[in-house]
Amino acid sequence: STYKSPTLIGLNNIGAACFMNSALQCLSQTKILTNYFLNDKNKERIINNNFALEKKYDTQLSPAYLELITNLWDRDGQKSFSPNNFMGTIEKMNPLFKKGQTGDLKDFIIFIIDQLHKELKITNYNNNNNLPLNQYDLQSSQNYFFNDFIKESSILSENFFGFNETTIECLYCKNISFNQGTSTPVC
Repeated sequence: STYKSPTLIGLNNIGAACFMNSALQCLSQTKILTNYFLNDKNKERIINNNFALEKKYDTQLSPAYLELITNLWDRDGQKSFSPNNFMGTIEKMNPLFKKGQTGDLKDFIIFIIDQLHKELKITNYNNNNNLPLNQYDLQSSQNYFFNDFIKESSILSENFFGFNETTIECLYCKNISFNQGTSTPVC
């Protein structure tokens, strides 16, 4: 199976998990990510756990996500699918996302993308150059990020990375500040 057109398979709501279902349907419609999980070579790697993982959790998200995507893209399957295994895995990994309780869609998507990246990343080389991070200096932050990005990449980091830059303008004096540690510029 590969992504050909939007899936016709829906997700059954489990408790108050509407936000999870919305996030999962959005991720499922991300063509490059779905094709990655439906590719037989990648399926084998995910199923056999042929990737390095920091042992923060007793379980892994990528096999549960693979099962979810496989069911969502099964054209001969049922019209809807209950993501019980996936939701159970999420619940074990992050107590913020328990079945039957509402949560934040943005936090949920960020958790999924971050965790899948950690599980699927490929370490390209070892670089012990620990650059100091000055969070208020855009160039320093970018150098730190790209140093890490080059060392460990995944389908997720290649397609879902980015930077936020905050610009604050004083309503009185019109001074503009970038990436400052305060919420309002000093006039």
